[in-house]
Amino acid sequence: MASPSRNIAKPTILPPGATAFLRQRFIEAAGIVIALAGIAIMLALISFHPDDPSLNAATDAVSRNWLTGPGAAVADILMQTMGMAAWLMPVTILAWGWQIAKHKGLGRAWARVTLLPIALILSTMSLAGQKAGAGWILNAGYGGITGDMLLAQAVAKAVSVFPVDAGLIALIAGLLALLALVGALGLSTAEWRQLGRWLLWLGQHGARAGAAGGRIGLRVGRWSLAAARGGRPDPLRREPRLLSENEE
Repeated sequence: MASPSRNIAKPTILPPGATAFLRQRFIEAAGIVIALAGIAIMLALISFHPDDPSLNAATDAVSRNWLTGPGAAVADILMQTMGMAAWLMPVTILAWGWQIAKHKGLGRAWARVTLLPIALILSTMSLAGQKAGAGWILNAGYGGITGDMLLAQAVAKAVSVFPVDAGLIALIAGLLALLALVGALGLSTAEWRQLGRWLLWLGQHGARAGAAGGRIGLRVGRWSLAAARGGRPDPLRREPRLLSENEE
């Protein structure tokens, strides 16, 4: 027979439901912190300059990176090693943070964490198969040092078995990288649809903003040309339209 003292609830400092509430807020805060880390990496990559002070460039110049010295160092390491594939890292981290903050969790977290570096490595190999343009800012190719090295090794080993070129290996690596990235993101069908709608909305509004900016720029240009000629018209005033004889 159980002792009556065991049935007595232990006194707690927090009121009922407070523990669950704090736990949910803690999970949301953790997701936000992870998402902010992804955004910070994005900002560092956007403002990357190869001449900024970093482990690869010893200079006394002031860092132009938006996140100053630490951002320049992180961006330099990522870009030098992975090239354009480095962008997959902040995108994935941002997606993870969003899922955690929304209490969706990271199902099979160990598999997703494992798939991310696989996707990054395969992406560097795929990008290394593309010839870098004249405006590329790094000495290595689009896949960084890692992509150039791994693709060269893969081609050397494959050629010893059967004839194959780097383009085919890069294509296969790209397809495998896409599969690994989808697994690392772990988005559901509904989330992919939501992401597609968001990208469509962003594209539409971006096109409208660009068209509006173009019209404004054209109007300002016409006004500047007329002002230079001495007419100085009002840029906001529309010129009256002359009626033809038929319209009269």
